[in-house]
Amino acid sequence: MILCPMCAEFHDSREFVLRDRTGTVLAQRNPLPVDDLIPRLPAAAQQWLHNRRVANARQRLELGANWYCPKGHQLPEDFAETRTIVIGLIGSPQTTKTTYLGRLVSEVVDHARLSGLGIHCTLADDESQDYYNQHMARRLEQGFAPAATQPLIGEATTRPLVVRMVAGEQRANLLFFDASGENQQSTQVLAQHNPFLHALDAAIVFVTPKALTDLPAGYPLTGAEAAGPRQMHQVVTNLERVLRAHPRYQGRHPARDLPVALVLAKADELTPLLTTRGTGARSFGSLALDRGLYSGMQQKLDAQGDLPYDLLTSYGARGIVEAVFTLTDVRSVHAVSAMGCAPDAEGRFAPARPLNVTEPLLAILWALRIVGDRDAD
Repeated sequence: MILCPMCAEFHDSREFVLRDRTGTVLAQRNPLPVDDLIPRLPAAAQQWLHNRRVANARQRLELGANWYCPKGHQLPEDFAETRTIVIGLIGSPQTTKTTYLGRLVSEVVDHARLSGLGIHCTLADDESQDYYNQHMARRLEQGFAPAATQPLIGEATTRPLVVRMVAGEQRANLLFFDASGENQQSTQVLAQHNPFLHALDAAIVFVTPKALTDLPAGYPLTGAEAAGPRQMHQVVTNLERVLRAHPRYQGRHPARDLPVALVLAKADELTPLLTTRGTGARSFGSLALDRGLYSGMQQKLDAQGDLPYDLLTSYGARGIVEAVFTLTDVRSVHAVSAMGCAPDAEGRFAPARPLNVTEPLLAILWALRIVGDRDAD
């Protein structure tokens, strides 16, 4: 049985079909996770399998073919052989989820910011590449934020942007689901359009400075989002309700170990506040993205999260923090800004100065034991 993360259901491997760009079903063998078996086979059999894989892969590329689950969801080419990590971007409308995802892909794919950690990323399929180019990359290159993800209607479901990650011997397909904020305002709609939640491996939860209701009187916030702390808190509550059916929340003693990164987005709006506070840090620091990070990484992540945690709990968003901390025992807190500055009158961010965009992803990969050695830390 193989899990389709798009419909969050397991299907018999024989039910998956390979279709070319015209929709024709191709006569290639169904996907089977055989990597662990190959070393045990005779040399001749290993060579035959290798040759067949190469020939099949070339044919799939030439025909623009993709695997589909029985319900019609397109899957990464090697989904049966490569670990799938489902990451949900959770937050109310206009909390920069789409802008963050576009900037994250730009940082880890286009600029290879994680290469110093031995992590290499590419976009895994043509659909992800096309979506990124058309809806994210061009806007970012022009200094604009990508347009927000539009609400889904009917029976439509959120599709992922797929990033292939290789870190030493580890490889994984990271499926980022950017769910529309409007589709997260009620439990029913959240579950209807986002079945991936039941296959979730990790979540990035977004709040903005608008959640800080106790900022000094007259403190200027440049963000245009309409959502306040109540809406942001409600999204976390809805997530908790949907996750009651998740395997990590089942049984008398649920594990509750779903990694969650709580992101204080648009953190650049709070820089003036840091400079006027009587105590505490005067700026947002960043982690050094080299292999030294893996030594004592948990302590570094915890220390990095102290400032955004302090801001959230000191200025009116303690309820949101406690809701996330109740949701899971594996969590981290991050101050992030995808653009790093306020827009001008035309909506252009120039020059963009991204802040800590990769850190929530690193915290998740660390928690899932994909990078570093968490057990030895």
